[in-house]
Formats: sequence, C-alpha cells, structure tokens
Amino acid sequence: MLSLAQLIKESERIEPVPQVVHQLMDLAEDPEVPIAEITDLILYEPVITANLLKVANSAASGSKKKSIRSTTPW
Repeated sequence: MLSLAQLIKESERIEPVPQVVHQLMDLAEDPEVPIAEITDLILYEPVITANLLKVANSAASGSKKKSIRSTTPW
C-alpha cells in the first residue's frame, strides 16, 4: 500500500483535464446540441481526436468497416 507521501508525489504526475473536456461533457449531456457543434469543438484537439479514433477503430466496437484515419471530410 502506498504511503500518503507516495500518493501525494504520484498525484503530482496527474495532468489537469483540459477545459475542452468540460465543454464537451456539457455539450454531450444536451440532446438538443447539433453534432456539428460537438465536431467543431473536438476538430482541432489532437488528444481527444486520437482517442476517439482509437475507440472508433477498436475491435471492441465490433465494427467490421474500414478504419477511420481522419476527422476531416476531405
């Protein structure tokens, strides 16, 4: 078991959640928000985009379709 000092030291390595994640969570909770608004928010956030692509392309998602490589339509 970790001591209190070790826990504090380890907690310093945790990065804060970016503001965009909070905004995304707020938008996702509102069923009236158009998907385009969510897309605009995450389009230029590389970490979120990479994680979404990872989930979309994972075997766990059960998708047999071609892998998604980009979030841009062009």
